[in-house]
Amino acid sequence: MCDPDTRDFMVLQRLAVEIYEDLARQFPVCMASDEFHFFPQYVAAERDWSRWDDFSAEALQAFAAKAAGWHRQLHTLATRQGVCRCDAALLARVLTTLDEQFNEVQFHQIQPTFYLTVLGIGLAEALEAGTEAVQQRIATVPDFLKHAGAILQPMPRLFRDMGLEMAQRLIDWFAAMKSLTAGSAPEALAAFCAHLQTIAVQEDFLPRPDLYPRIAAEHMGCDMTVEAIADRLQMEIDETTDLMQQAAGQLQPGAGWRQVWAHLPAPGGSAADLYQRSIAELRGHCRQQGFGAGHILDRLNVHIEAIPDYLLPVRSSAAFSMRPEHPPTGGTFYLQTLTGKTRASLDYRLLAAHETFPGHCLLDSHRWNLDNRLRRHLEFPLFYEGWASFAEELLFDTGYFAAPRDRFLIALRRFWRALRGKTDLEIHTGRTTLTAAAAALVAQGLDPSSADRMVRRYALKPGYQLAYTIGRCQFEACYRVFRDRAKTTAEFVRTVLLLGEIDFADLQTAAQDKIGSIWNLKGEIL
Repeated sequence: MCDPDTRDFMVLQRLAVEIYEDLARQFPVCMASDEFHFFPQYVAAERDWSRWDDFSAEALQAFAAKAAGWHRQLHTLATRQGVCRCDAALLARVLTTLDEQFNEVQFHQIQPTFYLTVLGIGLAEALEAGTEAVQQRIATVPDFLKHAGAILQPMPRLFRDMGLEMAQRLIDWFAAMKSLTAGSAPEALAAFCAHLQTIAVQEDFLPRPDLYPRIAAEHMGCDMTVEAIADRLQMEIDETTDLMQQAAGQLQPGAGWRQVWAHLPAPGGSAADLYQRSIAELRGHCRQQGFGAGHILDRLNVHIEAIPDYLLPVRSSAAFSMRPEHPPTGGTFYLQTLTGKTRASLDYRLLAAHETFPGHCLLDSHRWNLDNRLRRHLEFPLFYEGWASFAEELLFDTGYFAAPRDRFLIALRRFWRALRGKTDLEIHTGRTTLTAAAAALVAQGLDPSSADRMVRRYALKPGYQLAYTIGRCQFEACYRVFRDRAKTTAEFVRTVLLLGEIDFADLQTAAQDKIGSIWNLKGEIL
């Protein structure tokens, strides 16, 4: 058993904070945001708003040297009795993934959208912090973009073109924000665009053939071969197609699922009002069911905002974000558009559940309340997206959803997530082209412009779309073990929230009533 009062455990916790502090000094924007999914989330104790993230060769070499030393310490601690093996392994996995992303995937050398995302989020963060933070950040924009331009190498034409599109959106954003037009920042952004036009481009954008299997298995955490992932995605597509057809038969006897989907009546009223009402109802249902700590649920504020225009080329149509703070106070539910004319999607109640309660917001809020500082700052796509996807289904077990329309829509959501995962896999293994992948999505009912944007966006983040279906399947397997032991849905949810985003093998151990071997919190919060 891992005792939180042991000396070795405290050494591990202090080492984690040391690592997070060091990373936050070198990568202040990536670490302070949940947009960059391979990074922990942490804000340095002493904030220097004049610093931007440093991806120079010298800085990354320094990181690699320090990471080697940290790995040695983690290995030593993991082999001692009384220290949680899973905690040391989690942190070691983060360091290994970052090192391989820097040195083998090398996204920072070929994706201008990455630097532009850092730029936009870094300035938005400073705007929230106040005038002094904005002034310091804006003054150093030219240096940041100059260094970014020097790091970028010959790149895929696709990535260059997406960078130019995103840069123009940022220029428009600058023009609309008076506080961002001071100094030479707008001119620096224009110069960055001009520099992109001079960099040689190539048509091929795929990672090396050996990299995608490793990204999927290790970086994303699927722990499966590409072929096994492809088989699981196809099984999900086949299963959900049957489920959609069954539900369609109840809604409109004799009709196919595509026909039913095309004729489902759209929800009436303001999208913002519908989402706010759903969030309030979902929060109340989670509290009634015992999903999480009441005092955490009650203090969370969930804001609904439109996705910033400059992030539209790289972000999906909906997202949730919670700032790194302990204890948590709330987060933001982002939608692609949010005007008086915006209509809520057909599945808006399930989407609200995915992004807020019992999905991302519930998971994030309890993670940020953990006393275990090592786990508090770690988020993994497979766990994060898998939980939110599976959490939607738990609402059927507790009676929140029951109607045939709801069952049709949950099957449809599962179907599309599996199809997106298949698209990701087939694009990055060279089994299909972007054009063919977009055409396949259009054949399933997606409009052509959305399909084109979707496949272009997937090219930037190899493997991420696998997280939804493969993560959901992992949670389903853990849930079955838990229910086989006569445990309730609420007990399962609380166990997940209590542990933080650990490996699924350790979650399986917890589901088998061996939770004492995985120490989680100092003072139970639930």
